[in-house]
Amino acid sequence: MPYGSHSPITLRLTELFRSPGDLPPEHLESGRPLVERAEFRRIVRNPFEIEHLRTWPADQQEMIRALLIHSIKEARPIVFDWEEASSTSTTIMDFGDSLAVTFRSPRGYPPYKV
Repeated sequence: MPYGSHSPITLRLTELFRSPGDLPPEHLESGRPLVERAEFRRIVRNPFEIEHLRTWPADQQEMIRALLIHSIKEARPIVFDWEEASSTSTTIMDFGDSLAVTFRSPRGYPPYKV
C-alpha cells in the first residue's frame, strides 16, 4: 500500500471504494466529467477541491475512470493516497486482490480541517 499522506479527497475515495462491488458502474461509464460525479458523491466538497479535480490532467482522469469501473466490476477495493510534488502524476499499483492509487501534485488548495 502507498505510504504517503492523505488528503480529504483521498480519504473519502478510500472510504467509498472499500466495498466497490456495491457501487453501480453506470455513473462512471456515462462519460460525464469526473468532477460532476465527485460532487454528486460528495468526494469534493468545496470550491478548492472542485477546482483541483477540474484542473487535473484529462488523460489521468480517464485512466482513473477506467480503474474505478474495473474496481467496481471486479469488486476490488482501492486505497488512495496523495503526495505533494512539483508536477501532477498518478501511479496505480495492483496487489492482486486490491489496488492502490497515489496521486501527486503541487498543493492544490490551502490546508483545512476535514
